Amino acid sequence: MTDLKTILPACVLAFVALAAAGCGSDGGDSDPGSMTELPGDLPGGDGEVTTVQPGTVRFVHISDTHVHGGPDAPYAGKLEQAVTLLNGVDFAADFVVVTGDLIDFLPEEYMDTNLPGTLHVALETLEGLQWPFYAINGNHEYYRDDYLNLTTDKAAREDFLADMLGGGDMDYWFDQEGIRFILMNSMAGDQWDKSAGLVGSFTPDQLTWLRDQLVTGMPTLLFFHHPPVNTAPTDGQDSLCEVMKDHPGTVRAVFAGHLHGFWNGDFCGVKYRLVGNTDPDQAFYYLVEYDGATDTLTVINEADLPSGTLPEFECAPDQGTVADPASAVGTIQVVHAGSMVSNLPSLEGFQGDKLDDFPPVIQFESWNAGTGSWLVNLTLGISQGGFIAYTEGIPCEAMVMELDGVCLTSNAVSFELDAAPILEAALGIPVNPDWVLRATVENLWFEARVEEVGGVPVFKEGLLHLAASATRTIEDLKFIMADEYCAGKLAGCVPGDEGMPTCPAEVTSGFYDQVPESCDMTLGGLSMRFILLFAASYPLDNINLQGELWSTPVAVSDTPAPGFADTLLFSNCTL
Repeated sequence: MTDLKTILPACVLAFVALAAAGCGSDGGDSDPGSMTELPGDLPGGDGEVTTVQPGTVRFVHISDTHVHGGPDAPYAGKLEQAVTLLNGVDFAADFVVVTGDLIDFLPEEYMDTNLPGTLHVALETLEGLQWPFYAINGNHEYYRDDYLNLTTDKAAREDFLADMLGGGDMDYWFDQEGIRFILMNSMAGDQWDKSAGLVGSFTPDQLTWLRDQLVTGMPTLLFFHHPPVNTAPTDGQDSLCEVMKDHPGTVRAVFAGHLHGFWNGDFCGVKYRLVGNTDPDQAFYYLVEYDGATDTLTVINEADLPSGTLPEFECAPDQGTVADPASAVGTIQVVHAGSMVSNLPSLEGFQGDKLDDFPPVIQFESWNAGTGSWLVNLTLGISQGGFIAYTEGIPCEAMVMELDGVCLTSNAVSFELDAAPILEAALGIPVNPDWVLRATVENLWFEARVEEVGGVPVFKEGLLHLAASATRTIEDLKFIMADEYCAGKLAGCVPGDEGMPTCPAEVTSGFYDQVPESCDMTLGGLSMRFILLFAASYPLDNINLQGELWSTPVAVSDTPAPGFADTLLFSNCTL
């Protein structure tokens, strides 16, 4: 199957909205509590604030084990290797928490606890751990086939999962050393089918139940599958954020998975951590210690994890001067990106070398000694074997770059572009030349330390800041799908025939919702419908990137050659 987590984030970098889841063993001071009953013999069980002095708990967090294959012939090789590896780790854990996507899918006929299938194999493999484990489901537990079609009977599926993952309710908790651990089903809310499970959500009843667990005031750690930033409010009413705000300081951290990568962030004032998928060939687990006495949470193996960290940059104007700023005039410089971070899940801590496929390119037009600033043209090029080519439809924007000593700061520019040629050039995906995929860059600006190399001022180091929106891209993709259907181009789908909906006189993106699920098309070998569903799990209305940068001068040429730029690159600039 195509690796969506690789290709879709790359599409987002092109400003395209393609950028794109157990058996509870005994442990702790008590049996797990169910969603419907808070045992009265537990500290705080009667609603009073607990006075138990919290101790120290150590645990392992893993997620997304994805035991795959048919239920009759499941493959758990990767998980078996991971269990063996974990059993060799020198860490005195009390238990393991597994936050969902134990399997890839499960056919409806295997929703029987007595009929061994993929989920049985996953849980039996996890029982080989040297520690007890607690598990919660993810979105993949709701898929009935390898095409990621959702179950047709959600209630029956959840009854089966509840039996398999602990014998009680889908949401449960347990206490250990005066610390509360809560596991919740983030597939329970109304987003479970709207986004094909790619966005998490909770029900009002779940959030009411969660409030009941937090009223004790015990230090609490939350676990569920979807990142908390991708858990939608419940019908505009209560939300996870509101619950946490109403119990300040109670939830100490949130742990989740889903996105197959490591990322740290803050949600409503609480730290959250996403763990990578369970792959023994790479980092895949957290070793966590929480000291309740000092209220200190430590990831013991933090230094070994590829978690995204914010790039740092400092520049002091008194570090020096640029001898001849005017010598930059007439040069063309390609801006390269290094380590970057983003608010887009799964793009955290990525290396920016993918941006070299469509890099920002600057043409220095003039130097104003009075204001200490350059006036430049900015555009995006397309790298073709190291040659920076011009592509029609990519805009050119004027930008002012002020210089203070050796420190440069630009103004922010905004523009709209057609991302289709970027998608085609960067990913090698053929795109119909009649299609337009609009994307909006809302703020792009630079800060850098300037140094003269070969007599030419260049960005020696600095930061690139970018805010963008791909909501129009989503709208355009939906229009394309609707338009292809109405043009009779989708196999087996004839408008108005055999119950198929007829098309309006004027097709709009809104008609996409009327196109039957059986009608689909592909983009780069991917289902367009699934691309759109996958994109729904990303905050595409507010994309933010920040990362390291530096620049290198290039000469222009009419003949493609590595290290040169197309003479047409700035042909549509107004400066």
